[in-house]
Amino acid sequence: GSISEVTTGFVYRVEYGSESTRDFKVSTFEYPRLERADAKVTFPEHTSLPEKTIEDTRRVSAVEGSGLDYTFHLNKAVKSATLVPKAGPQIPVRADTDRPNVYVANLKLEKSGRYELILVDDAGRTNKVPPLFVLDALTNRAPELKFAFPKGDQRVSALEEIAFKAEASDDFG
Repeated sequence: GSISEVTTGFVYRVEYGSESTRDFKVSTFEYPRLERADAKVTFPEHTSLPEKTIEDTRRVSAVEGSGLDYTFHLNKAVKSATLVPKAGPQIPVRADTDRPNVYVANLKLEKSGRYELILVDDAGRTNKVPPLFVLDALTNRAPELKFAFPKGDQRVSALEEIAFKAEASDDFG
């Protein structure tokens, strides 16, 4: 005989005629896995941008200096969770004490990077395929100035005053 799917543990034995084998125990487990990741971005004050929440995302682009609060919803509780970059320091992920199977990471977006979320359960099992997170830190561009008046070349003596009119724009207004 065969069992096509095992979702919970059980005990079995094989009986034949008037005899039977000893009891065998089957136990099940799940590897730790990310089910959903939500990001909350708090932009720097100079941008005048409101706070933004991005649900179920693994990619965040924001101006450098933004605060990033990542919330990870997992399939089960884990012993440790860490965002591991391709290069640079690791980012610790801590358990949310108010919600089961929810973990959070808080960081300041200073430079772009790629991170894998490494999960380890209480039995030492790691997630089979760590999800990849891409964080893009966008640089604050210099403001642009455009003269509106006077147009063209002007002939001015050293004693004259000249009025200027200019327009200034920035990537945030």
